[in-house]
Formats: sequence, structure tokens, C-alpha cells
Amino acid sequence: MKNRAIFVLLSTLTLPALAQETQLVNADASIYSEICIAAATSSDALKEKAAHYKFGSAELENFTCNGLSLDRFAKKFKQSSGANSTKVAVFAFDKTMNNIESEICVAAATSNEAFAALKSTLNKPAGFYADVSCNDVPLQKFAKKHGNKDFKI
Repeated sequence: MKNRAIFVLLSTLTLPALAQETQLVNADASIYSEICIAAATSSDALKEKAAHYKFGSAELENFTCNGLSLDRFAKKFKQSSGANSTKVAVFAFDKTMNNIESEICVAAATSNEAFAALKSTLNKPAGFYADVSCNDVPLQKFAKKHGNKDFKI
């Protein structure tokens, strides 16, 4: 009986730890996602990857990783790996264009909530969003490709 109690206790302590392991996957094959993954690995890995791609600290401040700032993403997904790890697709956006269309693209790919919030602040007619393209891809297709599978204009 004591052996069963110990097994139950150990399994309740170790299973949650195994479930929290995360494997980050560069889902859009971009250098931006590589930066996000490096940030979640370590600050040294981030510095090395940023130097490799010639990104300065000011540029890194504009990065969005799965809808989070680079710093928040790194804190949320501190890198760990293992056989029982959960894969997380990483999509990164660089909002240095500072135009409405790039904001719309990032919001649409981030979440329906982020897109709805931006729509309410922009106050544009519905047809405006149907004409937006992101990297020469229609907005709806872009959002779905970059992680927001339930996106609708």
C-alpha cells in the first residue's frame, strides 16, 4: 500500500512538470521566428541570433511573437525540450512599417479579439478590410496561415 501511495504522489508531482515542457517550432520559416525562439532559449542565444541577422535593440522592440512582445514571449516560453514536449508554432511579426495595413495584418494573425479591438478603433467600413493584403496575401488567408485558424473579417 505504501508503494502505491508513493507512486501516486510521485506521478502527481512529475506529470505536470512533463506537461509543461515546450518545443518551439519556426512555423513561418522566418528569421523573425528564429529571433523569438532564441529569446525563449536564453539571453545569450538572443544576442547571438540578433548579431547574426544584424538586428539592434531598437528593432527587437518592434518584434511580436505569437501576439506577444519579444520579452513577454521569452518569459512565457522559456525553452525546455524532451520526449513529452508540446510543440508550439511560432509566428513573428516586425511592425516597423508603421502603417494601418501592417497593424491590421498583425492583429488579424494574433487573434480575433485583437482584430476586433483594432477594427473598433480604426472605424473603417467593412469593405476596407476585405481589400487589405499582407505580404501580397489576402488578409483572411494570411491570418489563418499565421496561426489564427478561426479568423473571419
